[in-house]
Amino acid sequence: MVFSPSFPNFRKIIVTNTEYFVVSTLGNIHGSSYILFRVVGNYIVYTSKIIYKILNNVFWTPLTQQGVVV
Repeated sequence: MVFSPSFPNFRKIIVTNTEYFVVSTLGNIHGSSYILFRVVGNYIVYTSKIIYKILNNVFWTPLTQQGVVV
């Protein structure tokens, strides 16, 4: 999987001042399965899918726009 701002299901959100990068595995950002990553230094770190349940109702923004603080 390519992590790129142009990847259509790739999103950035900000949760308690931490940026997370979200990929929907169903081809639909409103689907029920997400992969959530965060960036630590130069590394992309996988974060537990449990977190997405807390974030189901947040506003998802394109990676090129301002993230959302929740």
